[in-house]
Amino acid sequence: MFLSTEGEGKGFTQQKYEEQILQGLLGDICKEKHAQSVGAFCMDEDYFVVEDGSRVHGKKDTKKNQGLCNKAQVECFIFSIDWPPSSPDLNPIENLWRVLKQKLQNRKPYSGWSLKDLQKAVLDIWDNEITVEDFNKYIDSLPERLEKVRCRKGAQTHW
Repeated sequence: MFLSTEGEGKGFTQQKYEEQILQGLLGDICKEKHAQSVGAFCMDEDYFVVEDGSRVHGKKDTKKNQGLCNKAQVECFIFSIDWPPSSPDLNPIENLWRVLKQKLQNRKPYSGWSLKDLQKAVLDIWDNEITVEDFNKYIDSLPERLEKVRCRKGAQTHW
């Protein structure tokens, strides 16, 4: 799934996040999960979504956003947790995004991608160049990464 920045506003806005993510694929997944768990024990604690501090996530209701994202989360049964500011992001997917970006850079060092070519290249790299071993490398490193965060009393690490 590719997100679109087309439409009102520059870049990826709260409105686009609400439409494409919260009311889109994530909303569909969470509504289905909720329907399956109705009547089950602790249904609200079975899963949750982690969002970073990006303004796009619209965690704060303002006059401008009118609680758009928060309303969508309630409607779609999307349960999220508040992520502490400046917390180290230990999610292994962040490392894989870096790998993906580097592989794109290696293919075309001076940028200049058309949107269609960029999408095609991303899919090709994801399908053919990023392996289960790449995922496992970052997953297996979690104990070491957590220890470094503990030693730094929650501060950022090189990961």
